Amino acid sequence: QTDSSKLLENAQVEANGGNGVMLEESADNVIAGNRIGQNKKNGVFLYESRGNEIPGEGQIANQIYENEEHGLQLDASRDNFIYDNEIRNNHLDGIRFNYSRHNGILGAVKIGKNGGDGIRLVGSSWNYLNAPPLGRSGASIRNSWTRDNGGSGIHLIGSPGNSIKWFQISNQKVGVFL
Repeated sequence: QTDSSKLLENAQVEANGGNGVMLEESADNVIAGNRIGQNKKNGVFLYESRGNEIPGEGQIANQIYENEEHGLQLDASRDNFIYDNEIRNNHLDGIRFNYSRHNGILGAVKIGKNGGDGIRLVGSSWNYLNAPPLGRSGASIRNSWTRDNGGSGIHLIGSPGNSIKWFQISNQKVGVFL
C-alpha cells in the first residue's frame, strides 16, 4: 500500500499466507478495531513507513494474535503510534522494532503469551513505551502490561534513548533486559 490516508477498520484479517496487514513506504494510515490473526508471517508489518496509527477503536482494541512470526513488526519506520491494542499468542515477539525511531506504544496496551519477548527493540532509538498520547490523561496508560511471554517483558538491543513508563511487567524470564 503506497497511497496515503487509508483506513482499515473493524475487519477480520486471518489465515493469510504472508503478513496479515503490510504497509510499505506508506504514511498517514489508520488500522483500528480489527481482528488480525493466524497469518503465516506477522500480524501487522510496517516497512519504511511513517505517521501511521494502530489504535484500538473506543473500547474495541485491535486484537493481534496467533501469527507465526511477530504480532506487530516495524522495520526502518518512524513516527508511528500504537495504542490500546491486545497482542497475544504470537509465535515470536509481541511487538518488534528493527532500526525504527520516534515511535510510540501508548495507552492501554496488553501484550501476553507470545513465544519471544513482549516488546523487543533492535537498533531502535528515541521510541516511547507508554507515554500518554496527546489529549489523554496519564491515568489511562497505567493499564498497560506485558506478561507471560517466553522471553523478556521488554528487551532493548543496541537501542539508546528510549523511554519506558508505567508498564506492569510480570511472569517473564527477564522483566526488562537493557
